[in-house]
Amino acid sequence: MSRRELYLKFFFRNEYGESVDLELHRLRRVAINPETPTSRLRELSQHPDLSVRLAVAQNPNLPLEILKQLVFDSQVEVVHQALQHPHAT
Repeated sequence: MSRRELYLKFFFRNEYGESVDLELHRLRRVAINPETPTSRLRELSQHPDLSVRLAVAQNPNLPLEILKQLVFDSQVEVVHQALQHPHAT
C-alpha cells in the first residue's frame, strides 16, 4: 500500500470513525447522478457492493429496464429502494 493510500485510509473516516473507501464513495456519487449515462448505470446496477446498487436505485433518471432488474436484486434493501422509485408506480 502506498503512502497516499495509507494517508487516505487514516484520515477519511465517516461519522462512526470507520475508514471510508473513496472508490466506493466515488461510484455511489456517479450512480446517483442524474447525468450518468444509461450504459454506466447498467454497469453499476451489477456492482457487487450493496451501497452502489442502492445509489443506482435512487437515481432520478433511472431507466425502467434497469429499475425492473433492481426489483429482483438479491438484497432486500435494493429491492425496497427500487420499489420506492417514482418510476416504479
